[in-house]
Amino acid sequence: MIDGALQRKAISGEFQAEIDVTDGGGVQTYRFSWTADPLTFRDVISLWRWNEHLIDFMCELIRTSGLQGYVWECPPVTQESLNRQFEFTLISTGKPYHNKADPSSFSEHFSDNGCEDDVAVFYNLGGDATLVVPEPVGTLTDYRDLHRFLKNGSRGHKLALFQTLSETIKAELSDKPLWLSVAGSGEPWLHFRLDTRPKYYQYAPYRRP
Repeated sequence: MIDGALQRKAISGEFQAEIDVTDGGGVQTYRFSWTADPLTFRDVISLWRWNEHLIDFMCELIRTSGLQGYVWECPPVTQESLNRQFEFTLISTGKPYHNKADPSSFSEHFSDNGCEDDVAVFYNLGGDATLVVPEPVGTLTDYRDLHRFLKNGSRGHKLALFQTLSETIKAELSDKPLWLSVAGSGEPWLHFRLDTRPKYYQYAPYRRP
């Protein structure tokens, strides 16, 4: 538990969450357990591939966090640190960064096969980060940020996104730190970042390798 934090707990089936709340609710750190055993990064990356219940639980906790604008950040992970307890932190940004969704900056990477749950994976323009991006379902799709995706996206699209994250993290893991986050201040479309440095990180404890 973080010093000075208020702690909330949530249960869904065999999964439990402990949420440390600081800064008047503006910073929320989530940790999980399964049948009372803490979940590690190794566990969660694997479970995202096949355990729909855990994905549902995490998505619902984030969606009902009470925050409207926020960033989502994980501590850095390497092959050697996979057995540390998994956690992520939501940091309030106050208002959402964007007033409307616009996926056009990513459109060249989207498929054209008519599937409603497609997820694109590609490098950013600088080539120093891998992006995992849910593709629009139609012209009115509003995935401007994580909050809107969790509110508007289908269950199938959420499952597909986290399954793709699992596969991408496994492919990117090495002996060098990998930072997984959603920043969102740039393009007005949800994109998870797998970075080699904490480029846009706001939560100071996670900036250290």
